[in-house]
Amino acid sequence: MKKVLMITYDFPPMRTSGVYRPVKFVKYLKNYGWQATILTVKNPHRVAQDENLLREVPKECEIYRAYSFEPTKFEDKIYQRIYGTPKRKKLQLAKVKDFVKGLFLSPLNGFLHNWIYIPDTKIGWFPFALFKALKLIKRKKFDVIYTTSSPLTCQLVGLFIKLLTRKPWVVDLRDSGVVGYGELYKYKLRVKIEEHLLERILAKADSVITVCEGNAKDLIEKFDLKDGFKYQAITNGYDRDDWDGLETFFDLFAKEKFVLTHVGTLYARTSGEFFSALNELLKEKKELEEVLQVNLVGYVGYEDLSLIKRLGLEKNVRLLGFQIHSGAIKSMLNSNVLLLFLGELKTSQQQFPGKFFEYLLAKRPILTLGKEGEIAQALYKSKAGILVHPRDKEKIKETILSLFSRKKRGELKISPDFEYIQRFDYKNLTLRFAQVLDRACSGHVLS
Repeated sequence: MKKVLMITYDFPPMRTSGVYRPVKFVKYLKNYGWQATILTVKNPHRVAQDENLLREVPKECEIYRAYSFEPTKFEDKIYQRIYGTPKRKKLQLAKVKDFVKGLFLSPLNGFLHNWIYIPDTKIGWFPFALFKALKLIKRKKFDVIYTTSSPLTCQLVGLFIKLLTRKPWVVDLRDSGVVGYGELYKYKLRVKIEEHLLERILAKADSVITVCEGNAKDLIEKFDLKDGFKYQAITNGYDRDDWDGLETFFDLFAKEKFVLTHVGTLYARTSGEFFSALNELLKEKKELEEVLQVNLVGYVGYEDLSLIKRLGLEKNVRLLGFQIHSGAIKSMLNSNVLLLFLGELKTSQQQFPGKFFEYLLAKRPILTLGKEGEIAQALYKSKAGILVHPRDKEKIKETILSLFSRKKRGELKISPDFEYIQRFDYKNLTLRFAQVLDRACSGHVLS
C-alpha cells in the first residue's frame, strides 16, 4: 500500500465541523490502496469532544499528536479572572471592569489577533508539528504529504515540509483562506501578509483540493495562476454508516409540534431576518405560538443569543447545546423542517457545510437562508429544499407559514433525488481523494 501522512489540527476526540472530512477520508482510504498516518494536535483549545468518532479510525492507522502553545488559553484565563466574579460583586465592579476591558484588554486582544497570531491563533502548534512531521517522514518514507485547513497554520507546516523534503504535497483548503474574507479584517496589511503566504502555499503544492468549484476559481483569478489543472473540487459529504439504526427514529413530539431545527455552529451574520420574522409571525398567528419550536443544536454566537432574548423568543427557541454526532442526527430526524443559515457573504455560499449533506439524508425540507451559489444549485438539484434571501423578512414568514400549512395537511414529505445525492457519499468522495493522491505522487513536478 502507498502511504500518506495526513496533517490535520482538527481530529477526534475533538469535535468540530472540521473533523469529519479527514476522519471519513481515513476510514475509506484503505479501500483504494492507501495507508494513512495521522499527525494532529495534543492539547487543542477546544471544549467539545466526541470519543465515538475515534472508533471510525481504522485500527492500523497510527495517530501522532504534537504539543501546541495555545496563547488563547491565557486570554481566556485573564478574562475569567476579571469577569468570573460572584454575582453579588458584578454590579459593584462592572464599571471598573468595562474600563479595564476598553482601555487595556480589547486593544491588546486586537493587536495580538491582527499582528502576532499570523496566520491564525494556532501558530503555536507550528514548530512542534513541523518537528514531529520531519521525524515521521524520516522513519516511515511516506509517498505523499496531505495538509488540511483551517487553521492555515496547518498549511504552513506543509509548506516547510515541502521546502525541506521535496515530498509530493496535497493541500486541502476547506475554505479559501483570506481570499474572499478581506471584509472580516480591519487592516489591509494583515490581508496582504496572508495573501502572500497563501500564494506561496499554492505555488509549492503539487495538488490543491477545494470544497467547491467557486473557491478554486477565486484562487486562480486572485493570483493569476497558470496551473489551474492541479485544482480539484471535492465537497464535504455524508457517511451512511452514521445513520445505521437511526433512520426510523422519529419522536411523537415532532408530530404534535411544528419543529424547525438548526444543527451546528450558528455563526454571526448568517441568520439574517429569521428571528425577527419568527417574532412577527408568532404575534400575527396565535396558532403558531403553542406549536412552533425552533431547536438550535450546537454553539450559538452572542449576536444571535442577544437577539433571541431581546425579542422574547425563549419560549419558542430552545438552545440544545452540543450533542454527540448520533444525537445531532436524531435531532434532525425529530424535526419537521431543517434550517440552513448561510447569510449574505459570498464565501458562505461556497463552504458546503457538512450538515447540508446530512440534511439531505434526513429527508426533511431544508429552509435555506442565503443567496444564489453552488450550495443553492445543489439544493435545487437534490430537490430537497427552499432558498430564501436572508433579508427578505416577508418571504421568510410566508415560507414558514406555507411549510406549517403543508405539515397540517400531512403533505410535508419530500422526495429527494438520491441518484444525485449519492455523489456526496464519503465512499465516492474518498475515491476521488485517492485519485488526487495518486496523481500527486506519480506525476508531480518539483516546484
